[in-house]
Amino acid sequence: ESFWAYEIINSLLDRDLYPVELNDGDVECRAEQAVLRKEFTVWLLQAYYPEEVADIQDFHDDYDYDDSPFSDVDGDSAYDPYIVMAAEKGIVSGNPDGTFKPNKVINRAEVLKILLRSSELFEATAGQMSALDEDFDPVGRFVDEDNDDWYTPYLHFAVEAEIIEGRTEMRNGRMVRVAAMSDGVLYGEAAKIL
Repeated sequence: ESFWAYEIINSLLDRDLYPVELNDGDVECRAEQAVLRKEFTVWLLQAYYPEEVADIQDFHDDYDYDDSPFSDVDGDSAYDPYIVMAAEKGIVSGNPDGTFKPNKVINRAEVLKILLRSSELFEATAGQMSALDEDFDPVGRFVDEDNDDWYTPYLHFAVEAEIIEGRTEMRNGRMVRVAAMSDGVLYGEAAKIL
């Protein structure tokens, strides 16, 4: 009960929106375990698109995985139809090499982009994205950022909309603010974000 995300996790558990593992009859919330990309994708779709997820088996049965947008999503995993559905909705786009890397830990930058895209908070056009990129100086706000990352427009939007503020940590004997966008996301943190 003293864990910082206890109330958040219980609220999601009450709504059947928190993924748990059963281990010999015990429920494990894994709050301090890193979330994989495939797990976050399923979790997000269940939270934001429950009607579509209810028909995921039909989607899987009807989908031709030869047309999969990702070379490593071939229909053999229970996660694959969720990943393809998220791609079709424009929520996930994968990696430049054509993969999704479903078993990779999802990082803060990826979660931010996925959440903004899935919640329809951020529907910027290419021109708007470019303008956001030009108008934002993350270096002045976060010591660990520059203006050259793919996620800079999303970070800019999230900071301006007061969605994120970064983390404060001690570096070289002083407290600084960091965005920590390459850090993996834990289940407890993902629960708070969702």
